[in-house]
Amino acid sequence: MKFVLLTAQSSTSEWCESSILEYQKKINYFHAFEIKRVKGPKIKREGAETKREADSQAILKALEPGDFVILLDENGMEMSSLGFSKKLGQCIDQSTKKIVFVIGGPYGADEELKRRANLKISLSPMTMNHWVAQVVLIEQIYRAMTILKGLPYHNV
Repeated sequence: MKFVLLTAQSSTSEWCESSILEYQKKINYFHAFEIKRVKGPKIKREGAETKREADSQAILKALEPGDFVILLDENGMEMSSLGFSKKLGQCIDQSTKKIVFVIGGPYGADEELKRRANLKISLSPMTMNHWVAQVVLIEQIYRAMTILKGLPYHNV
């Protein structure tokens, strides 16, 4: 079992990178975890639709046919940390070889990428910065692993 965070590349932030690396180490204790950032073209705000399509195509090219894809989408299913852990547990129990968490570019995912997703989830009804979304997602993956293993990280 392997987890992958696949995302459109954006400018870096030291505090986010530090947080991401910390949780990446923790998740690797349970399952292999990798971060892949694909680079789409730089396009000005006026070209939002073109940028959305280009970033989505770059992400689609990085996916493999057997990947179980969980797309973060503002219209996706909202779930609690316990619900998220149960969903991940089901994937693990079904011997899913690779779960790929996808965060689209700054303008979201196009319809083709949304159709490719096996599951669409929303981290919050609020809009988040790309980096904040990555940190929140990675922390929730770690939290899910501790819930599944019965470790005391998640306080109910």
